Order: sequence, then C-alpha cells, then structure tokens
Amino acid sequence: MHNAALTGWKQALFTVLILWSLANLFQHFAGHVMHVNTIVYTCIAFLSASVVLMGLGGKGDLAKETLKDGSTWIFALLVIFGHGVWVELYSYVSSTEGTLLIRFGTLVSILIGWWFGNRRPIKEQVIGMAMLSVGLAIVCYGIDFGIRNTVMFLVMCSGTTQAVRAFVTENHKQNDVATRRNSVRDRCRVVGFTLFATSVCLIVVCLLMGLLVEDSSPKLPKLAHFADPSTVWLGALFGAVLVAPIRYFEFSSTNLIKSENYMAVAAIAPLATYLWEVAFSFLTPWFSVREVSLGDVFACMLVTAAGA
Repeated sequence: MHNAALTGWKQALFTVLILWSLANLFQHFAGHVMHVNTIVYTCIAFLSASVVLMGLGGKGDLAKETLKDGSTWIFALLVIFGHGVWVELYSYVSSTEGTLLIRFGTLVSILIGWWFGNRRPIKEQVIGMAMLSVGLAIVCYGIDFGIRNTVMFLVMCSGTTQAVRAFVTENHKQNDVATRRNSVRDRCRVVGFTLFATSVCLIVVCLLMGLLVEDSSPKLPKLAHFADPSTVWLGALFGAVLVAPIRYFEFSSTNLIKSENYMAVAAIAPLATYLWEVAFSFLTPWFSVREVSLGDVFACMLVTAAGA
C-alpha cells in the first residue's frame, strides 16, 4: 500500500510539474495566438487522445464495462464542459494567471471529500484553504475590471468541474479494477474508452450546433471549423502528446492518493507554469512574463505554499 501511494504521489507531481504546465502554455498558444475554435479544438484533442490510449491498451476486457458504466458518461460530460471553459478562460488571462485561478478546484475538492467521502479536513488543509483563498483574491483583484466578472464566472465553473471530475475518476469502478491488477494496458484501455465516450458526446454536440446554429460568432462550432488546418493539427497534437498522458495519470493518481490530495499537488501548477513561461519567453515572443504582475507572483507563492 505504501509503494502504491508513493507511485500515486510521483504520478501527480510529474503530471502537474511537466504535463499540466506544458498543457497550460499550449492552451494559451491555441487561444491567444492561433485563435482556434474552442469546441472543435477540444473535440479533436480528445478524439486523438482516445485513439492513442485505445491503441496502447489493445484488445482485452473492461472495454464494454467502461462504456456501460454511468461514471464514464458523467466524466465525459464534465470533461467536455470543463475543457471548453478552460480554453475560454485562457483567452482572457495569461497562462500563469489562469493556472492560479483554476486552483479554486482545490477548495471544492476538499469540501467534496468531506461531504461525500467522510474525509474531514485536517488543520493543515484548513490553513491551506485560507492561504489559497487569499491568493485567488489577489489575482482576481489584478484583473481588468471590464472582464473580471466574466473571468470569475469561468473560474468557478472550471474549478468546480475539475474537482467533481477528480472525485468521479477516483470512484470509477473499471479504473479501480485496473489499479488492483496493476496493469498499464488495462488502465490505458479504460481511460481510452472513457475519452472515446467523451469524443462521441462532443462530436454529436458539434455536429448539431454546426447544422442548427446560424451565428456569426467564431466561438460557436460550424462544420467549416473541422476543415481548419490549425484547429485540426493543434487539437490532434495536443490530444496525443498531452491530453492522453494527463488523463492516464489522473485516473491512476486519484485512485491511489484520493482526489483532494491530487488537487492539493495541483496547487504547485501555477509556479511550475510560471517557470516554464519564463523559459519559453526567451525562445519565442508568444509567451511574455510581462503579462504576470508582482501581485500574481505573490499570489503564486501563497497558492504553492497552500498546496504544500
């Protein structure tokens, strides 16, 4: 059990320090620089990730059981909504600001673990929640007043969805079976088919909106967006290289160390993202640390300390 928990912590740290941070920068690039259609981009990303994971999982059991499990489809809907909100949020704020703000999900995850998992917060967690709240307030105060309400609404939606999704992942039956078997291929198969269900739901939504909605807004999906090279290639690359491993380790880690601990590790993400952003700012003008204020840096320190 000790070794399993240690593995879970290692997976969480790798996901947050490397994969999440790079995903945050990629999201900023897709939304700020390439101006891709949020919904179609998300659809292609998850379809790409599901194909990669199902290919790695190969033939075997748990596939049909995964598709029949209600938790799979709840996860799918949460991912679709949360990912779309995530991309939309990054069209308003910098990578580091966005990563700081969605740590709101850590607060929600602790409350969910307390209310539904009978895991009462310990003293250190309560102190961490207070520090996290102060950090979030600092970032919100530094956001332009004209978009502040929109950003706060997106943050509440994104953070809550992320926390509920982590709880659903923790209690996914087929994922638990794969964990007890300690089989990488079984988990790839479970996560792959879960993401495939996500892709199917999103494709249906995209096609219906493309056929039924007549609107000039670039944020609404249209059939023409599926033929846009930037959206297709960026979505496919993002899904295969980042979404696939992130979802794999999310399923594994939340099962091993529980959702609130996984979300607590995620509090390190703002600092990690900021450091990656600094590194990339020397290589390309697409990322600029000038977008990050001293208040954001202080808030980042508070949020990171809260997670520790």
